[in-house]
Amino acid sequence: MKKLLLVVILLIPMHSLQALERVGDFALLDHKGDFHQIGRYNYQNAVVLLSEGANCDSFSSSLAQFNAVSNDYSENFEFMLLNATGTQDRATVLAQAETYDNNLPLLMDESQVVSELLGVSKIGEALVIDPDRFELLYRGSVANLEQALEQIAAGDEVSSPETVASGCGVKFAAKQLHDRAPVSYSADIAPILEKNCASCHRDQGIAPFAMDSHLMIQGWAPMIKEVVMTKRMPPGQIDPHIGNVKVTRNLSADQIQKLVHWIDAGAIRDGEIDPLTQIEWPTTKWPLGEPDVLVKIPPQEVPATGVMDYIWVDSGFTFAKDRWVKGADLIPGDRSVVHHILAHAIPPGAAGPRIGICPSPCETGQGDRDTSPEERGISLPAYIPGNNARFLEENTGQFVPAGSRMVFQMHYTTSGRATVDASEFGIYFYEDGFEPTEKIDSGGVLANDFLIPPNDGDYEVIRTRTIPRDAYALSFYPHMHLRGKRMKWSAQYPDGTVEPLLSVPNYDFNWQMTYELEEPKFIPAGTTIVVEGAFDNSTANPSNPDPSAAVTWGDQSFEEMFIGNMAIKYTDTGAP
Repeated sequence: MKKLLLVVILLIPMHSLQALERVGDFALLDHKGDFHQIGRYNYQNAVVLLSEGANCDSFSSSLAQFNAVSNDYSENFEFMLLNATGTQDRATVLAQAETYDNNLPLLMDESQVVSELLGVSKIGEALVIDPDRFELLYRGSVANLEQALEQIAAGDEVSSPETVASGCGVKFAAKQLHDRAPVSYSADIAPILEKNCASCHRDQGIAPFAMDSHLMIQGWAPMIKEVVMTKRMPPGQIDPHIGNVKVTRNLSADQIQKLVHWIDAGAIRDGEIDPLTQIEWPTTKWPLGEPDVLVKIPPQEVPATGVMDYIWVDSGFTFAKDRWVKGADLIPGDRSVVHHILAHAIPPGAAGPRIGICPSPCETGQGDRDTSPEERGISLPAYIPGNNARFLEENTGQFVPAGSRMVFQMHYTTSGRATVDASEFGIYFYEDGFEPTEKIDSGGVLANDFLIPPNDGDYEVIRTRTIPRDAYALSFYPHMHLRGKRMKWSAQYPDGTVEPLLSVPNYDFNWQMTYELEEPKFIPAGTTIVVEGAFDNSTANPSNPDPSAAVTWGDQSFEEMFIGNMAIKYTDTGAP
């Protein structure tokens, strides 16, 4: 029997919405910060959403009926609530959810574009959506919901696909504003795209097309709307209600409204000058400027097909004198095959990892399994998708003693054509005689003893680490592979209170970001850092290589890792 998604939601009275009309996929966070995408519930017969909003007296009656139906049909249907009023206060929505006598997710449609998409018009209205084709199967009163579900479960068409629902009306202030005063491409849309998208979507960038003109944007407009609605883009989004990240890739509710409304209105250009054609990008291949030292990694042959083991390469470069490193960048020779390159400075006397091919599993995220942390050397900033060129914080450095040699861990993924990769590593030093006073340490966790069962859609892993002395948290870096689903850091303070620090609710292996805090976060001695994550080894995960496989730790992308790094500075420790 084909499985469907049932959604209860509010609908706009803009036009008569017929059953089986396609609405498209979308994703939202709920009141707890969990990620929900309609297309990932295709293992259910349907998903049901009930449109929700505060200060509506008639909602309690609709909710009671909805709760009763959800109790009877929860085995084969997914039930949720949808806040359609655009409430952006997480605490308010959380408090509302706690009064509803159920454990259902309450989705936060902060921009209201999902509610607009579904045509929501009233609080307490129900919708049914097919998660494979994203078609509406039912809209209307909760009183007729059970009949619709019975017919869907039987594989029949819904006899009354649209009924009249009673309830408080929903206002869409942004939509009404943009209908009166259309969104401007030159004043509104182009600046949004330039700030959030164009650095990757440009000539010779890593994105598949360049956002270098209105014509390009207009042609790609349907795709742009789809990836914004499903939160695929911008990449590396976090829960915006947790922490204080320096550079967040989340679009604001206002930006999403303008972008979607402009696309829906035809993606029209205004103004004589196209702002996107005026953007000038640096011509140098080194975003941080020319490096003080350039290390050329010996060229590596990459075959057209097959799975390549990790390779440890000795570059032949040795530090002639003691140096303080303030930053680094790595330029792949062939981006189409380089997955990541880790850079290590091996001090004199340390063996370092074995040079050559390292069959999986060979490393723990820091180096060769057969070497101690000291022997693995000093880990310098290197290349990971979405996370490479960077300077350390001001007055913060990594000390590399004279005689240290540079080695690199190379991970390649074949692309269908044979090639040779000749990557380059650039290092930036503090001037001679300057010694930074801050030292970065790791407060992160690693789990390599898990076994993910076949077809498990939410296999949870939790690891903890106690911070022994007063410290400051600086940044966070999650690392999993294709089955990675989410990761969250929290601090359990000595007084018993718990504070979430950062949450990545929809982890994407293709984009591995380091999330730096706007201001260092004080972590008192005795605090336990809790890192919670989960893997999706089910068919609902579109990236899953094999849902039938039991998965353990391993280097290759079809295996898994669980690394929750947190960079810290101890308050009583300066430079070594």
